[in-house]
Parts: sequence; structure tokens; C-alpha cells
Amino acid sequence: MKKWKKRIIMTLLIAFALNFSNVATITTQAASKNVTAQYKKPVSKMLKKFDLYFGYSFGKGMKFKYDIYTRTTMVYYNNLLSIHGKSLDYAKNKCAADMKLYFGNKKVKLKKFSDYTWRQPSDLIVNKDNTICYVGGNWGTGLPTGKIVKILKNGKKYSVSYDVNMKDTLTNIYYRYMGRLKITLKKAKNKNGFVITDIKRVRTENVNI
Repeated sequence: MKKWKKRIIMTLLIAFALNFSNVATITTQAASKNVTAQYKKPVSKMLKKFDLYFGYSFGKGMKFKYDIYTRTTMVYYNNLLSIHGKSLDYAKNKCAADMKLYFGNKKVKLKKFSDYTWRQPSDLIVNKDNTICYVGGNWGTGLPTGKIVKILKNGKKYSVSYDVNMKDTLTNIYYRYMGRLKITLKKAKNKNGFVITDIKRVRTENVNI
């Protein structure tokens, strides 16, 4: 009799747990609102400035970690022509407005130069004897090109699924899928309407670049 009662209790507990899990899943889904149509254009315009930088994160064996080095080099890469070989102070002042625009603060930090190798995008631009040094190459006619798949609003956060493909600029043809980033944004009073708060690489094809 006791075993029979225990079985009933265990069955009820399992059923309750499964039901709670389903309710939690439904609640989470309900909390996320698809706002792709509303924000695709302005968000795409903002993120496309970093397409070439993002492309480096999908290279074979490459790592990707979002931190202050990543934030700094994302902006510095876009301003590379005007800061390469210049002093750290010059670069910091030159890029301060962009750091504030895209990330909400002006803090910057670069890694020290060791040699002309890199394992992740944040290694591409470094501090060499207190000057800006770029240790990467160039893309040629095949360029990484990003595309928004979906934008979900969850509370005050906006989660962007962002796919990157290689595009031949001579033929205007996409010829290789590189991977996907999940980019988290929050609303801001600036010309973009958002700032970036996090970036995660959620898929990579480990392409040769």
C-alpha cells in the first residue's frame, strides 16, 4: 500500500514539474516580442559598419570574446585609415564620439604588440610602443556582409540574430555562409536609437579567410 502511494506521489510530482516547465517556456516566449519589421532598417544601418570586423570572428580556429578590447577594436577598425601609426592618445580622442555612440561610454583598451599574428578580432589592432598598429590584412574583393534575421524585444533588451555571408563585390553574389552572431542592444538617445551591450558568436562555419 505504501509503495502504491509513493508511486502516485512521484507521478504527481513529475507531472507538476513538466507542467511548470511548459508554463515557463510559454511565458518566456510570450515575453519576447518580434520587432524585426519595426527596427530592421535602423539596426541594420548601425551594425553594417562592423561587417568587416565581424567577418574575422568566423575564420578557421578563431575565437570571439566580447569585452573592452573588442569594443575598442570594433571602433578603431572603422577608423583605421586615420589612426594607424598615430599615438594612443590621438586615437582615443579621435574615436571617443564613436565609442560613446555605439557602446555608451568612451573607455578604450588595447592589447600589447607581441607579433604579427592574431587569434581573435580583438588581436588585430594593438599597442606598439604607444602607437596604433594593425597586424591583419585586407579582404580583397570578397567581403563579409551582414544580414538581420530577427530582432526580439525582451523587457528592455533587444536581441538581434545577425548572419554574415561572404559577398563577391565584382559579381554582387553571396557565395559563402560564415556564421551567426547574437547581438544584444538597449535603447539610447542617440542617432542610432540603440547601444550595443553584448555580442555572442552562436554559430561559425570556420571558413578559411
